[in-house]
Amino acid sequence: NMNYVMEVGREEFVDLTGEDVGMVNHACEPNSLVVIRREGGWATIALEAKRDLKNGEQVTFDYHANTQDRLLLFQCSCGGGSCRGR
Repeated sequence: NMNYVMEVGREEFVDLTGEDVGMVNHACEPNSLVVIRREGGWATIALEAKRDLKNGEQVTFDYHANTQDRLLLFQCSCGGGSCRGR
């Protein structure tokens, strides 16, 4: 079993386990952005495409975009031109 946790604020995390996030992977040059909206004490997380996606194209976002804790860094192998794993 995989657990998916996203940081949405300083020391504030959302457990996304059970959602369809397993179908979204990391890229240092992602084609979507994580958007966090807050209302009435609740946080809603959405992915918004940065551009039109091709049919069948994998959806990616930068796992580090919302991370304050540098302990959560990992060795990237996305292979993008600006890949931080090189």
